[in-house]
Amino acid sequence: KELLAYIEKLRGGGAPLIYSSPDRYFQEIKNYANDLPVWNGEMQWHAVGCYSAHSGIKNANRRTEWLLIAAERMASLASAFLGTPYPNSRIESAWKDLLFCQFHDILAGTCEKNVCDDAIEQIGRASRTAKEIITESVQRLSAVINTQGEGECIIMFNPHAFPVSGCMETDDIFVRHRTTEDIEIRDESNRKILFQRIQSATQAGCSRAVVFAELPPLGFQIFRLLSRKKNEQPSTEDSKLPADGSLLIATENLLENNFLKLSINPDGFISLFDKTLLKEIFSAPAGVPVVIHDYSDTWSHRINSYNEIAGTFKLVSKTLVENGPLRARLRMRYVFRSSFLHLDYILERFSRVIRCTGKLDWREHHCVLNISYHVAVSTPCWTSEAPYGEVSRKPDGIERPIQQWTDISDEWGGLAIINDNKYSADANGNVLRITIVRSPVYAHHEPCQPAEDSWYMDQGIQTFTLLLVPHGNEWREFVTHQSHLLNCPPIVHREWCHKGKIKKLSDFVRIDGKGIIVMVIKQPENGEDGWVLRAFNCEDHPVEASFEIPYLKRKWKASFRKWEVKTFVISEDSSRPVAEVNGIENPD
Repeated sequence: KELLAYIEKLRGGGAPLIYSSPDRYFQEIKNYANDLPVWNGEMQWHAVGCYSAHSGIKNANRRTEWLLIAAERMASLASAFLGTPYPNSRIESAWKDLLFCQFHDILAGTCEKNVCDDAIEQIGRASRTAKEIITESVQRLSAVINTQGEGECIIMFNPHAFPVSGCMETDDIFVRHRTTEDIEIRDESNRKILFQRIQSATQAGCSRAVVFAELPPLGFQIFRLLSRKKNEQPSTEDSKLPADGSLLIATENLLENNFLKLSINPDGFISLFDKTLLKEIFSAPAGVPVVIHDYSDTWSHRINSYNEIAGTFKLVSKTLVENGPLRARLRMRYVFRSSFLHLDYILERFSRVIRCTGKLDWREHHCVLNISYHVAVSTPCWTSEAPYGEVSRKPDGIERPIQQWTDISDEWGGLAIINDNKYSADANGNVLRITIVRSPVYAHHEPCQPAEDSWYMDQGIQTFTLLLVPHGNEWREFVTHQSHLLNCPPIVHREWCHKGKIKKLSDFVRIDGKGIIVMVIKQPENGEDGWVLRAFNCEDHPVEASFEIPYLKRKWKASFRKWEVKTFVISEDSSRPVAEVNGIENPD
C-alpha cells in the first residue's frame, strides 16, 4: 500500500507512470528493439554464499531436473511407438513444483530451516512423479520387447539422444548363495559378456554387477543371466581378460589403464598422467580437501571469496576395495577435527575419466570445504557450464556459480571437472577449487548475530561425485556427454521372458552434427499432435546439423551459431513443415 501510494504521489506530480502488464510491456518495447543496449556478461553476480548454501536443496534440484527430462523422453518413446497417452498434465504439475522451489532464497538455500525442509518435500513430489512416469514408460516398452530366451532378462535403456558405451551397473543379481561361478551373462547376440561383482547398497548378502554395455541413442540393450549347470566348470573363456591389449592395474598407490595413470602420495593426494597427451595434468599434489574459515552470514554478504585456511583433511587409511577385470576402486579415508571424508577413486578399463565419489560426515561450524586441483596450464582460461552454453571468467579467485562442469585450460588442453550436485567453484590462476559444503547458520543475515542454539547447515552425511576429465583441444562434446551421463545414467529394468513385437527401438531421432546436443523431447504445450525437439550447440564455433525422425519420415537441416539454442515443432501431419519456434513454442 505504501508503494502504491508513493506511485500515485508521483503520478499526481506529473510523472509519466502508468499501470501495465508484462504482455503490454513487452509488446510496446518491441518498437524500441533496435535501440536497446545489449548486456553481454553475468546477469546478477551477488552473494556468493548462495551458490553453495544447503547441499540438500542443491542436490534435490539437480536430481529432479534430470528425472523430469528423462520422464519427458521416455514418455515420448512410449507414446510414439506404442500410442500411449502422453502424461502432459502430470509432467507440467511436476515442473511447476520444482520451478517454484527455484525462486530466490529457496534454491539459494538461504531460507529458515523449516522452509528448506518444506522445499525438499515439494521437490520430492516432483521427483516422485517423474520416477513414476519413467517406470510406467519403461514397463510399457519392455512389455512389447521380445525377451524370449534362456535365463533372466535385464534391459538397459539409454535416455539420451547420443550413443553410450562403458561400464554400467545392474541391480542386485547375486542373491543368497549365488556367486560369479554360478552364472554367466550374455548379450542379445549370445556372446559372453565380461562382468564384475560389486557391493550392493544392502548388507544382506546381495551384490550387483558391472557390465560393459553399448546402448544406441534412446534405445536399449538386453542382457541375459544364465545359471551354469550343476557341476559345470567355468571355461577358460569365462575367466580370461579382454584380448585387445587393454590394461588395468590397481594397487593401494596406483590406478592405471591404457589412457591414464593415477598415483597417490603418502598424504593421500593425487597426481595424474595422461598417456595420450604424454602430459602430467597437475603441477602439484591435487585432490586436496581444504577447510576454510567462513564467518560470513548465510548469503556471504560483503565477501567474494573464502581464503582463511583452517587446515586440510588428513589421510587415515587407503584400501583397494574393488580390483576386477572391468574397474578398480581405491578408497581414501580422511579426518578433520570431528568430520570424516571418504573419497573413492574409480578407474574403468576402457575409460578416459577418473571418477571420484565422496561420502562426507560434516561436523564443522562456520567453515567451507573445497577440493583443490593445481592444473598444469601456463595461461589458464576458466570456463564453466551455463544453461545451454558456457561462460568464461578470469581466474581471479572469486567464488562463482557453475553448473554440471567447470574447466581450466590453455592452448594444449586442460582439465574439466564434472559434478552431480554442486554449483559453486573458484579458480585462482591455475588452481581450481570445487566448493563441496558450507556450514553457516540457517537464514542468518548481517548485521544480526546468531543465537547460541542456532541450527547450522549441512551437518551430517552427504554424498557427491566428481569426474576428472583431462583433455586436449577438442573436448566440449565429450565433456557435455559425460556430464549428462553422470546426472542421468541409463535405466536398468528387470523383465520376465516373453514374446514381443519389438527387437530394437528404431531411432527416434538421428542427428548429424558434432556438438549438437538434444535436451528436450516432448509433446507441444498446446496439446497438438507432434513433438517438440530442443537442441543446442555446445561447441565454441558454428555447426551445420541435420535431423531425422524416421518413424515420421521427417528430415530437416539447421545452422547453429556457437552455443545457440533452437526449438523445433514436428507435426505428425506430414503436410506441415517442421517449424522453428521460440522457447515458449511460438513462432518468432
